[in-house]
Amino acid sequence: METQQQPEAGDEATDEAVTEEVELTPMQKCAVLFAAQHGVASDRQIRTAGVSLRQQKALLASGVWTRHCPGVVGPSGAPETWERRVKAATLAVPGAVACGRTAARIHRLDGFRRFPQIKIAVPPSSRKIEIPGVKYTRINQLTATDTETVNGIPVTTVALTLIHLAAEAIHLVDEWPVFDTTGRRLAELDLANVDLQVGVECQSWEWHGSPSAKRRDLTRKRRLRVLGWEIVDVWWSDLNRMAEVVADVQLAISIARARKSA
Repeated sequence: METQQQPEAGDEATDEAVTEEVELTPMQKCAVLFAAQHGVASDRQIRTAGVSLRQQKALLASGVWTRHCPGVVGPSGAPETWERRVKAATLAVPGAVACGRTAARIHRLDGFRRFPQIKIAVPPSSRKIEIPGVKYTRINQLTATDTETVNGIPVTTVALTLIHLAAEAIHLVDEWPVFDTTGRRLAELDLANVDLQVGVECQSWEWHGSPSAKRRDLTRKRRLRVLGWEIVDVWWSDLNRMAEVVADVQLAISIARARKSA
């Protein structure tokens, strides 16, 4: 008859020790955050980890932590990297993502591996914030399909990044507001050549595909044309023909330039 082996007293103690090791302290949780986010974390993340505002102030005052920008801290002495600056800039504004040539570098696109500047897209309702060396731009209606996380940094997708790069190549400004004759905001164009009144709108089925949305778009574009604006639509299905999209925009600009000089 087999006898069931009873657990030794030391085994139970070992199990308890393993359980205790899994339960991280607030400071350990912050260390994990810093390790995953290029050495920075937002105040909100710090509070969620269990570190109180009073404790955070003490850590900053003692030099254990450093304030990198409004709402973002990190451990003192951590290496200063471009990625850390980008991550801190995105953490400073809820919903912010890297965009343009900054996104191109994060995606490791050819020609942008050493791009030094930082450009961040933020929701239109976000508060204004100033961080040295960081350019913030407001972008309307970014959806979950427009962004992703690469190397721990929120960033526009390759497709949307290519649209922004194409706009820079033909010298368009982003998020340009257009007002009607009464001063009411008629539209906020995704991209625009202001002098020649040529605008580009990036369309998605989620925001512009329904019949009611199409009717609204047609009415708005009719009013824009009355004001002298020419609009080029870019749909996500156009992203496989970016050279043609750029050519369409350049053609609209050439026509507008010829009309203006006539």
